[in-house]
Amino acid sequence: MRNTNATSIRELRQLSSGFAENYKKISGHIFEYHRECTEGNDELRALGMVNAKEDMQVFMLTENSYSDLFLQAIIYHILTNKAISKRVDFLSEVLDFVSKASNEIMPRTIKKNNIFQDFANCILSIGQRNEKRVNVSIHELLNQQMLEPIYQKTVHENFDCKGRFICEIDGKKDLINIILEGKREKYERFNERFSQCAALCMVLNISAGRQLSADYLQHMKVVYREIIEDGLKYNGTNAHTMVKKVVNSTGVATFNSIKESMFIREKISRGLFRECNLIDEYILKNKIQSIYYNTLLEIYDKEIIYGIKDSFIMYLKKITDMMIGLLYKIDEYQ
Repeated sequence: MRNTNATSIRELRQLSSGFAENYKKISGHIFEYHRECTEGNDELRALGMVNAKEDMQVFMLTENSYSDLFLQAIIYHILTNKAISKRVDFLSEVLDFVSKASNEIMPRTIKKNNIFQDFANCILSIGQRNEKRVNVSIHELLNQQMLEPIYQKTVHENFDCKGRFICEIDGKKDLINIILEGKREKYERFNERFSQCAALCMVLNISAGRQLSADYLQHMKVVYREIIEDGLKYNGTNAHTMVKKVVNSTGVATFNSIKESMFIREKISRGLFRECNLIDEYILKNKIQSIYYNTLLEIYDKEIIYGIKDSFIMYLKKITDMMIGLLYKIDEYQ
């Protein structure tokens, strides 16, 4: 069984124009993969040579490949696309459509004949389902914080540090001013915290899958603000405490759970989007992703096998038609 995921994302990231046609091409490959595998399984099932486990594997590979394609297109073709000025409008359009499409999908609870088979499929897909639930909970938590009046969404040009390195900053006073964005802090306290950032960058590179450099001002600023300074808690623990446990652990540096790693990784992403003054766009992206994931979870939970040929593919094709139409509009800006 071939995996379409790596090829799809690699192709998508290499595209610089013709977004709509390429989205159509890659999504077509994914749907064709699903059709071929499903028809092949049906033929083998008639001969008693395949069971629902193979159907679930096809479902999971198809879903994973398409989800990556869809979300990467939102990030690279809309959210961070400097060629378009009305990114919020485009993302709002995606949000409205995904919400509508999700409401139109009505997963059915189908009576199964083999509870052992159902249980096996639930176990097979539990990792993928749990990852989506964690993603949704983290996005909702971050969105809630960003929508509070006290949260500063934008970075003033005086504190912009894109393309700048630590060695270029003239003195500790200027460094504190940029990192804390005008907020006052005692030198001793700042020095202690800032000295932790370099070690944290290394740990996050290893344990959270983030490419961060201790020499790059923007990365150090994001780590300082999102990991050390921000007290937002996930499951009762803030990011600084999570990372300190990793730094102080013996042996291989790993987080206590995948949830913690995902929380830290998403906070770093949030900080980087904020540095680009894209928080409003980032909030919309999170809302889109949460609705999309929640709909997939409904399909996973209620139509694990026999209903996915209808609701699952119908849902993805609705989104595909919407995305292709939207990307044609965006192509006009390129």
